Amino acid sequence: MTSSLQERAEELGRERTEEHAPKPERPHSRRSGTRQLQDAWVEFLGRYPWDWFCTFTFDPGKHSSPNGFVHPEKALKATRLFVNDLNRTLFGKRWKQHGDGVHYAVALERHKSGILHLHALIGSKENLNTSASRVDWKEWWYRNFGIARIEEPTEQNGVAAYCTKYVVKGGEIELSDNLATRFRQLGLGLSGGRTK
Repeated sequence: MTSSLQERAEELGRERTEEHAPKPERPHSRRSGTRQLQDAWVEFLGRYPWDWFCTFTFDPGKHSSPNGFVHPEKALKATRLFVNDLNRTLFGKRWKQHGDGVHYAVALERHKSGILHLHALIGSKENLNTSASRVDWKEWWYRNFGIARIEEPTEQNGVAAYCTKYVVKGGEIELSDNLATRFRQLGLGLSGGRTK
C-alpha cells in the first residue's frame, strides 16, 4: 500500500471507531436541560410533606365542551374550588385569616388527544389521611367535575416526579400561595419532610 492509501485506511478506521464510541452528553443539550429542570422541580416539591396524590379528570357532560376540551384556567379554577372547600371543611370559614389551609402543587397534563387532566399533590400541617376522608372528596369531585383518584403517596419524590414530568414538556404547574409559609411552619430543611 502506498503511504497515502495507508493514511486513508487509518483515517477511515479512526472514523468508524469514533462513530461507535459512546458520545458524551453535551452539557447544554436540550435533553440534559430538561432533565435538570425536572430534577430541580422534584427536589423542590420533595421538601414538602404530601398527604394526597390526586388525579382529576373532567366529565364532558359537566364542565367541558362536547369534544372533552377543558380550558387550562377553568381546570385550575376547579382545583382551587376543591381546595377552598377542603379548607373550609377542615379549618372553618376563616381558614385563610388564621394561616391555616392545605398546601398544593397542581400539574396540568394533556393526553395525545388534547384532553386535559390534572395531577395534584396536597398536604397539610397535620396528616390529611387522619383528618379527611379521601372517599368523600373523590365523591365531591365526581359530583362537580368528573372522576378523581386520591391516594396516599408511598414515596414522596416519586409522586413529585410524576407530577412534574409534563411540566418540563411545556405543561403548567400551579403552586399554592402558602408554600413559603408552610415551609417555615413545618421547619423543613433540605431533606424535606415533617419535623417532630
